[in-house]
Amino acid sequence: MRLEHSFIFPLPNGLHARPATRLQELANPFQADIRFLNRRSGREADAKSVLSLVSADVKHGDPCLLAFTGPEADAARDAFIAFLAGGFLRCDEPLVPAPAPVGSAFLPRSLRQAQPEDWLGGAILCPGIGWGKALVFGGLGPAPAPQNQTAGEPRKEVEEFRRAVESVSADLDRAISQSANPQARGVLQAHRAMLRDSALAAKVEALIAEGSTTAAQAIVAAGEFFSATLRAAESLYLRERALDISDVCHRLLAAIGGQAATAATVSLRGPTVCVAPNLTPGQLLALDRRYLQALVLGEAGATSHTIILARSFGIPTLGGVPEAPQRLSSGQEVIVDANCGILIPRVSPSVARHYQREQHAAELRQARWQTFQHQPAVTSDGRRIEVGANVASADEAARAFQSGAEGIGLFRTEMLFLDRACAPSEEEQTAVYSALAQAAAGRSVIVRLFDIGGDKPAPYLGLPQEKNPFLGHRGVRLYSDFAGLVKTQLRAILRAAVHGPLKIMVPMISRAEEMRAVKALLAEAREELVAGAIRCERPVELGAMLEIPAVAFAMPELCRDADFFSIGTNDLAQYFFAADRDNPKVAPMHSPAHPAFLRLLKQLVVQAHAQNRWVGLCGGMAEIPALLPILLGLGLDEISLSIPRLGPTKGAIRQLPDAACRVVLNQALSSATEAEVGRCLQAFRAGPGGMPLLIPQLVMLDSDARTKGEVIRELVHALQLESRTSQPDLVEEEIWLREESYSTGFGRGFAIPHCQSEHLSANTLAVLKTREPIDWGSLDNQPVRNVLLLAIRKDQADREHLKVLARLSRLLMRDEFQDRLRTETNSESLAVFIQESIYE
Repeated sequence: MRLEHSFIFPLPNGLHARPATRLQELANPFQADIRFLNRRSGREADAKSVLSLVSADVKHGDPCLLAFTGPEADAARDAFIAFLAGGFLRCDEPLVPAPAPVGSAFLPRSLRQAQPEDWLGGAILCPGIGWGKALVFGGLGPAPAPQNQTAGEPRKEVEEFRRAVESVSADLDRAISQSANPQARGVLQAHRAMLRDSALAAKVEALIAEGSTTAAQAIVAAGEFFSATLRAAESLYLRERALDISDVCHRLLAAIGGQAATAATVSLRGPTVCVAPNLTPGQLLALDRRYLQALVLGEAGATSHTIILARSFGIPTLGGVPEAPQRLSSGQEVIVDANCGILIPRVSPSVARHYQREQHAAELRQARWQTFQHQPAVTSDGRRIEVGANVASADEAARAFQSGAEGIGLFRTEMLFLDRACAPSEEEQTAVYSALAQAAAGRSVIVRLFDIGGDKPAPYLGLPQEKNPFLGHRGVRLYSDFAGLVKTQLRAILRAAVHGPLKIMVPMISRAEEMRAVKALLAEAREELVAGAIRCERPVELGAMLEIPAVAFAMPELCRDADFFSIGTNDLAQYFFAADRDNPKVAPMHSPAHPAFLRLLKQLVVQAHAQNRWVGLCGGMAEIPALLPILLGLGLDEISLSIPRLGPTKGAIRQLPDAACRVVLNQALSSATEAEVGRCLQAFRAGPGGMPLLIPQLVMLDSDARTKGEVIRELVHALQLESRTSQPDLVEEEIWLREESYSTGFGRGFAIPHCQSEHLSANTLAVLKTREPIDWGSLDNQPVRNVLLLAIRKDQADREHLKVLARLSRLLMRDEFQDRLRTETNSESLAVFIQESIYE
């Protein structure tokens, strides 16, 4: 019997390696032949082969058909229908923004003034600045066919191929287990899937069976076949996977011991910029990243696995520079500015000074975030709030603590349960949770029980297809049907808790009965361990994740059984607004800044605190910097977010007064629309209750700037360092547009450059004193040593710009004010003096 299922392909990036791997993993356990037909192209694929699937060249919107035959066809069809309606929709990464076109680079005014003699434009694939000696080498093309080899007996050639597959697979397994980088593990896992793909093996062995082809020659031919198929695809994603096939084939040839190696051995002996037509993921992983400063590639696109890895390692990268290998020589000093999108092949003294100052500014920013990372998060008026991290592995947890996490606010355990043929054992889970507790070294870790169902199905559970899985049998609602599975996880957590303070959080709670049922399972799990004389003496708190709006009306009952709460704003907003956040038609309704949603959050926090319960927030709302005053105003005990946001968030908290945050929250709660909330936040950040006009960190009393351009660049970097702008180049340009109209040199050694900009987060005054006098084109023709930059938000310009500028101008006409600015050597004292003088 043949069963079929028709559907329109939903993923924006088409069917590339990673979603194809998910389909293959779903198909493999079933005793059924599963065929995938792309009705647009007419190409058919084996659903148990990643290479076959990606070769079908499936794009978003293509009409597709799945056909099932065999003993388990019916079960396989049900599993695929459920998966395509749920988890498959989220197994693709977000679309990568297209890089700026080559040649469209915007050079900051300060760089233009340094007058670089020449530069090559490229597409920005990973931002940053790299400076070092160029290393030019050829890219990795198709695997070369071994010469002068005679085919042996086909059976022996097949055995040699299979031995090579096992050898390379073992190497990849070791690399995966040793990698602490999730993106690197993902790429290596994709390569392992290609290596062990049934279509590759079938192609190689069919070529060998012809009788005149060695294993190495068959690998080369198979690699060329699949690479050509991918390069002919309409999807850019698929065309960029041809390099992955070449990488795998080179690994196989090296294992066989033929003429080719995985890649030419490249030794880096100092700061190096690698320049090549292309680079495979394997080549990048083999480079010594201690010395690798930047990559310049001819062919790489934004979605290639090489670039995904480069981003994860923070390696500045330019693509689309095919002339670079011809224009450069190995050993030549070069600068890659992947913030502007240029390669500078000749480094003049003026260009070198510009980038020395740029690197110094970047080091200051990095040092600032590192300083904040390891300081407690305390508001400017003294309220303490915990800042934790959301992670999915013990490796990520260790990295989070290195980055300053004060705890783990969400450990997603369902990652242990997905993408496998059966559930993880108690021993496997105990090992993972123990490593997590040990990495925490006494800090709090909230372990969420598995949240399977909806968008995260596990085929081995045999869950039936649901018309609306997000409102169906998922999270805690599954636990009564899988009590043994839940108790296995609870026992593992209790055992691991002897190594540190683990807490347990229950997902998708909507009523008190669900908490009581899990509490009973937890008691049973502990009793079973005690009966087996297994250590589990440490008390473990049990909490609820607040992500269903009904809990707002059940908090008194929940507080009787829950020790703590954590708000999951992603699902909470989705259910509150009845708007799927992944549906572009209704996604704008999914807004955590809407006043109705803020009232819900306030109600949850107030009710939890009324019962002396700790309450944190671990959803995506914590990732939005503009909403941080709202979160502080809510009075949360903790916020938990992604690792890269830890330092910046801690730094921002230290600049915000808790009392003022509570005021702006009350204003937001009284608003009628989201737009009104936005205006409240804008007024807060621009006004005296928010970020002060001048702070001591924006008073620089010993600048080594030598020119007017260097002064302005140093000032906008200071604004960036203090989170007043994320677009320093554009603010710099706006300052210069005014300078070109008239000189802001006030006279007597003072200047007041100023601008109005939409690229500022708050109105700002910054002060800089130079060691040496600087020509500013002042009205009295005298050089300048004292500079006051006034930068006003564009939406505040009518009220603030002329008022503050006029006040500063009047103050600078007073001798006593000028004398204080010239002689003061303490940044804090000068900041207080100027601020009080302006607002007296």
